[in-house]
Amino acid sequence: MSSTSKFKRQLLYALALFLLPTAVAGVNRRSTFTGFVLAYLVYLFDGAEYEPWSRFWPAFYQLVGWLHARNLKSFASNVETVFVDKRALVRHPKVIYSLHPHGVMSMCHPQAFYSIPHDTCKLAASICFKVPLMRETYLWCGMIDAGRPTCMTALEQGYSLTIVVGGTREQLIPYSPTHDTILCKNRKGFIKLARDAGRIPIVPCYSFGESIAYETSDFLLSFRRWLQRRFGVGWAVAKTWNPRRLKDFVLVVGSPITWEEQDTVETIHAKYVAAVRDLFYEHRANYAEYTNRELLIE
Repeated sequence: MSSTSKFKRQLLYALALFLLPTAVAGVNRRSTFTGFVLAYLVYLFDGAEYEPWSRFWPAFYQLVGWLHARNLKSFASNVETVFVDKRALVRHPKVIYSLHPHGVMSMCHPQAFYSIPHDTCKLAASICFKVPLMRETYLWCGMIDAGRPTCMTALEQGYSLTIVVGGTREQLIPYSPTHDTILCKNRKGFIKLARDAGRIPIVPCYSFGESIAYETSDFLLSFRRWLQRRFGVGWAVAKTWNPRRLKDFVLVVGSPITWEEQDTVETIHAKYVAAVRDLFYEHRANYAEYTNRELLIE
């Protein structure tokens, strides 16, 4: 079914459901509100999050990018994206960008959207698409469900992916004044995805500033960790409303890790972990807050 036909069918269903309470109970506030809720359910469960760029809205996407850039510049003096080898990147029609660290607010993720040289699908947890308004915001920005089948569909259609490898578990790691902590040693799903999609390159990225802009609050931390383990839901709670003032908030995009004939998931994973470590230590001296900061990979 074409997208136009699907839209028309959804519109008819939504209109019918909107009018149903009024037909039963007459025109009043309650029936009108109920009608809106029923009509919205048509879109809430239409599966758009499993169809890459099915609801992408360029004008809204650009507006979000402008707002995000303003937000970053409100607390960081220098905001930029640095490419180690951009020429090598653009030679590949599609890649998987893997980002570290997640941080409390994951501000590096949208920063990547607006600076990398590929049409990308950005991944979000399934629960995000069940929350009204959040769902629309994510879909209009070209985000998709992070499940493997949806990722494979996006790659098969020629899109690149951006993945925050540490996920919501990394979001709950307590702040440290001496080091960044990222989860990477036992995370190989994105590498298996790259293998199964045609052994496409993986691009490590590191955000200098993400893990120190906000500190994770201790508020209901045990419950939030249980929530993450049980349902995969990350409840972001920072200690302060505003981020810490920083000199730099910089996303460094590394060189693509390509597959050799003899490479396996294990060998690529080893190369990837080494590449992330090298990316951190080769660039930390360029940013004042990171000169003496260490990286702990778990």
